[in-house]
Amino acid sequence: MVAKLTPYQEMIFFPGGNPAAFASIRVVLEGSNVAPKLFSDAAATVPLSIPLTANGMGTITFYAAPGCYLGVLSGTRTRIPVMAGHPDRVFPDVYVHTQTAPALTWTIDHYLGIEPATNILFAGEAVEAQVDNPSNDQTLITFSEPTTGVAQLRR
Repeated sequence: MVAKLTPYQEMIFFPGGNPAAFASIRVVLEGSNVAPKLFSDAAATVPLSIPLTANGMGTITFYAAPGCYLGVLSGTRTRIPVMAGHPDRVFPDVYVHTQTAPALTWTIDHYLGIEPATNILFAGEAVEAQVDNPSNDQTLITFSEPTTGVAQLRR
């Protein structure tokens, strides 16, 4: 059985700041040089070859198992965190976690690689909670009662 795949899309830039239009992007698992299994569809029926070729805007698109990958272009590495259930970035280095089921503690695997600044919102208003970072890739938010809402994490 194939693990649930998550869609991912990222614009990659050359070191000088220009979009990497039509460039070859090597993708590896973070912490290794191993090429991951990437697919063009959620059902994992069409594997992609690595390196990936960016489109005319410098964007790469794929489906993969959740985890942290690296895009390598001209010696520059771009972190590619593929997050289950919430793969979209609001803008570079900002992740949004939406908690739809009330919980005392929200566990957020963000793969930012640092302890992020965290904003917590309930019904659009900022709220206070206990924020802990057991690792540079995970944040725990604890409330006094089960809560739903949104957490914005930024590098």
